[in-house]
Amino acid sequence: MLQAYPGRDPLSDVFSGKISLRKFRVMVENLPPKNPVARAVSGEWGDEEWMLWDISGRLRDLSIQLHNLFRGNSAALEPEYLPRPEAGTGEHQELEKAAEHQMQDNLLKVLARPNPH
Repeated sequence: MLQAYPGRDPLSDVFSGKISLRKFRVMVENLPPKNPVARAVSGEWGDEEWMLWDISGRLRDLSIQLHNLFRGNSAALEPEYLPRPEAGTGEHQELEKAAEHQMQDNLLKVLARPNPH
């Protein structure tokens, strides 16, 4: 957040009372699209990267179809696509696993409580 709002520290401003929680929420919600919070929630790829990946695949399809149309007696080619990024890779996946383990631990603690009846 310090990079998005140079010259101020929004978190310390909230704790010191300089800005309200509502203004802080608006500041967080309106961070630039490629900020660390957005990457943690939606993965490493943004909208632009997904669109470029899709366009690349379609261009590969088109070029292979044109090649196969005019190939003559040679064997038909199959397109080689760029690898698709999986949801929840890298640090995001580790965070998801840690949260899942925490939820399982909490559930086991609840189930281990003695029955009040």
